[in-house]
Amino acid sequence: MSFLQVENLKTRLRENKYDVGAWEQLMGHYRGGGNSRASFVERQEVYEELLAVFPTAAGYWKAYAEAAMAVNEHGRVKSIFSQCLLNCLNVDLWTTYLRFIKKVNQQKASANGVKEFKEVREAYEFTLDRVGQDINSGPVWQEYINFLQSPKPGTPAYKALFADEGIAGQEEAHRVTVLRRQYQRAVAVPTHRLDTIWKAYENFEKTGTSKTLGRNLLDEHRSRYMSARRVYNERKSRLEGIRHTALAVPPGEGGPQQQEQIGLWLKYLEFEKSNPQRLDQPSLVARVSLAYDQALMCLVHHPEIWNDYARFHIAGGGTLSAVKVLDRARTCLPNCLMLHFALADVEESEGHIEKAKDVYEELVRCLEGMEEKEEGSRSKDRLAGVDLSDQAALIWITYMRFLRRAETQKTSRELFIRATKSGSCPWEVYVAGAMLEWRSKEQDVVVRIFEKGMRKHLGNPDFVLQYINFLLGINDLENTRAVFERALMLEPCQKSQAMWEKYIQVLYEVGDITFARDVEERKRAALGDTTTNNIHSLISRYRFLDIWPMAQGIQTDHMKRVLGMMAPPPMMAGPQAQRAWGPGMQREAEPLRLPPVLGNFINRLPTPTGAEGVVPDAEEVMAGLRNADLSMASISRQCMEAEGMGGGKLHDHLRGDDANGRRRGRFDDEGDGMYPVRSWEPSMDEYRMRMKRKMMVEQQEVAAKKAAAKAARNGMGAAIEVP
Repeated sequence: MSFLQVENLKTRLRENKYDVGAWEQLMGHYRGGGNSRASFVERQEVYEELLAVFPTAAGYWKAYAEAAMAVNEHGRVKSIFSQCLLNCLNVDLWTTYLRFIKKVNQQKASANGVKEFKEVREAYEFTLDRVGQDINSGPVWQEYINFLQSPKPGTPAYKALFADEGIAGQEEAHRVTVLRRQYQRAVAVPTHRLDTIWKAYENFEKTGTSKTLGRNLLDEHRSRYMSARRVYNERKSRLEGIRHTALAVPPGEGGPQQQEQIGLWLKYLEFEKSNPQRLDQPSLVARVSLAYDQALMCLVHHPEIWNDYARFHIAGGGTLSAVKVLDRARTCLPNCLMLHFALADVEESEGHIEKAKDVYEELVRCLEGMEEKEEGSRSKDRLAGVDLSDQAALIWITYMRFLRRAETQKTSRELFIRATKSGSCPWEVYVAGAMLEWRSKEQDVVVRIFEKGMRKHLGNPDFVLQYINFLLGINDLENTRAVFERALMLEPCQKSQAMWEKYIQVLYEVGDITFARDVEERKRAALGDTTTNNIHSLISRYRFLDIWPMAQGIQTDHMKRVLGMMAPPPMMAGPQAQRAWGPGMQREAEPLRLPPVLGNFINRLPTPTGAEGVVPDAEEVMAGLRNADLSMASISRQCMEAEGMGGGKLHDHLRGDDANGRRRGRFDDEGDGMYPVRSWEPSMDEYRMRMKRKMMVEQQEVAAKKAAAKAARNGMGAAIEVP
């Protein structure tokens, strides 16, 4: 790849960091640079940039670690694994981790002793605890069992693995116990190597010192093995089509393939949660947690998956696990307030008020830190770099509600005052604060809050309408009219259709009709004297709730379309449009777009004028097709019966061409039967022959009648026989 092509790819990534195609091309270029140290340094920067955007890309973490291992950058490899292992539960990545651990500890063991064998064993245990329930974990189970079986009695490795944990002289018994436990764990997991592991376990028990104990244990665990084997096939089918190494992009960035992957993951998660293997609660939690963690590697930007994961733990009584999941979720998606609030709710439901308060305080400090940053200072909060300004209103409002129910009205008021003193307090905070006071029947306080908000948001029609609705609710008509007049002095409210409509509605209900007409004239002057504005005013004057001043149905729908409240009707074409619009006024319809397969099928159908003769009953034809036996054997047998051919003659007939040179079919010489390439026609079409004879008879009858009429005119009168 040339330098210019690489720069073009980097330009695409600067414009859209989630451009998966550009990343794949760029990484393909750098991966081909060899395994030299200079090449690794060049690739390292690109790997770091990619993994900063896709921190759950297990495939690229694995490639990054292997590139560092190839140049013996062991420090870098450890750093890589510390960043990715717990968030990327991918068997291939963890297998690379095991390979690295074995490589490092083998070098240490050859130089310093044998205690490093225990570290390798711990690495295997750590790996199987995390990904041992994966369907692809069979090789890891086998490697671990082989690792435990490989040391010979009396060797340093044998003593390192079994002597320290057992009683002196009982190393062999301890080794058998450890191996048996690992075999029994492995045969309960539906993996691709399940049958192989079971056979190895059978051989292990049958060749042991106690045959009776071995038979009893095999009988006990055979049911678990059979249950895992039964679930394996269904589990395998559910995982088909899922791309475990797909890069995690935000919703909408992945196109139709992303929606398809989401659907497949959701079906697989529901399958695992249904507990088809009838596991105990701890085993079920481990199995389902692994499924969610693997799904989140591809769907990390989808808050609904995080929420479902937490709800699963809560339903099973694992509140602490749910808290950990939601804490991870808000770290991955700091802009999603739903996840922050969900964590606070869980803490509150458990009675941890201070912990719930910490969640809200973190969000508020982020808002205040943004204002401080604008003034020159820097916040040290972990959300300091997150922009939550567009969601500030909801943060303040939800926090006020929490304090009102969890603590006291006083603390809620203090937070409201704190919010109003912030640099830019949204108008929704004033409305929420006023409504909280209204629930406490503090009418005077509510009015003061709205009036305080009017100082900052008088030009905001949405806020003014909220204030007006409150005044109407307490039947304060005098102040309602005063607020309308104050607001309509400002241009933003003058251009608000909703503001004028509300004012006119109030005047027609409890005001003076003359003054209402004057307000309508002011509205026309402010918004323009257009047909839409006029009809909008007229309808709003007489409309109540969803009752319109006209006949329900066609007229109401038409008016909704005029006002932009309903989509226009679909376009008509052909005779229907001719009848609706008249000659010369037919709308041009958009071409009908069909999927390629369906369009190809319709194009092969005969035209309406191409079918002559008797018109078949479509229902009977479809019923015949549904009930027909269309297997190859049945088709071959019926063809031989219809044509009176033998097997060999049929073979030659199907391989050849008809009289017009069209290919009838093809025989599978390499297989064991016939498969159609395109539909073939029988050599004698009985239906066409009958229609041809019928037409000849009709033509002869017409000719005979013409001849008889001519003879009568000539006075011949002779009888003419009809052939």
